[in-house]
Amino acid sequence: VSTQSTGTTARERMVLVHRCRFLQWVPHAIEAMQLTPDGKQLAVARADASVEIWCLEATGWRLAKRVAGHSKRSVVALAWVGDRLFSAGSDGLLTEWDLTLLRPKVCVDSCAGAVWCLTPSPFGDRLALGCEDGTCLLYTSPSPRDS
Repeated sequence: VSTQSTGTTARERMVLVHRCRFLQWVPHAIEAMQLTPDGKQLAVARADASVEIWCLEATGWRLAKRVAGHSKRSVVALAWVGDRLFSAGSDGLLTEWDLTLLRPKVCVDSCAGAVWCLTPSPFGDRLALGCEDGTCLLYTSPSPRDS
């Protein structure tokens, strides 16, 4: 870089930056992601079993909600049924999330070991779970007024 026009040296132009940390930020890997059917919300499951809800806005994606993870849980698959979010994990639990209170609403044991994949039926009335023991389980998804 030429400094002849300004008369300053590269050393004089150096900007000192002070690094300040207010919290210990530890990133967690993404285990699963699932868009809502309308494509306006994205659920993200992290390695610490937390679940984030991202909303699409005119300016881009914004983190709207975050459900804290738990050391004894795992989330490896997500599925939206309408505006309801379900997750499953290696702990063998199928969970419906209460996105208002940011906590599990209903938890059901798969009785087939770890759940590795999860998908809703086209009509949203059933959930298919792929389990560790090689079985595919079908669960009836109760309507919101029934749960």
